[in-house]
Amino acid sequence: MKFVVAYATTEGQTKKIASFVSSKLADIGHQISIKDLSDYSVRSKLEEFDGIILAGSVHENQHQEVLGSFIVAHKAVIEQKRTLLLSVSLSAAFEATIKEADGYVKSFCENLDWHPDKYLLVAGAIRHAAYGYYQEMIIQHHVLPRRPVESPEEDHEFTDWESLEKAIVDFAGT
Repeated sequence: MKFVVAYATTEGQTKKIASFVSSKLADIGHQISIKDLSDYSVRSKLEEFDGIILAGSVHENQHQEVLGSFIVAHKAVIEQKRTLLLSVSLSAAFEATIKEADGYVKSFCENLDWHPDKYLLVAGAIRHAAYGYYQEMIIQHHVLPRRPVESPEEDHEFTDWESLEKAIVDFAGT
């Protein structure tokens, strides 16, 4: 089968996840194309793919605008394909905020009047070096107090790679 993995990333974790997904799909024999949605010069002929995997991260309770714009621009074709949405957030990393993460996806899809065949909540990462002052203050005063993190001053990667691999293999096999 042919899959396209199209992603929007802010600090790089979603790009890392998209690369991992692409690699796993290739490992099990699928043809893969990976697209960075921030590269507006990328032309996508989605008709040639059997499945579409869209990945985006959540910041300030919303997915990237470029991800939504891509879906709207290609909605007629996307709706004809098998689709998986990977929603990457810190909220997905903690039991106390997993409902928030689910709410981000539902709101995003409702606003676009689009519903993927499946979506997966993927835990993101904290990358202090990638933040400016404003983002660092949000992390320190809004995000981390609601989520217990050991050594909060350090970078953390919360992505469960084993679960992600299983979900991708399951999606590709259906």
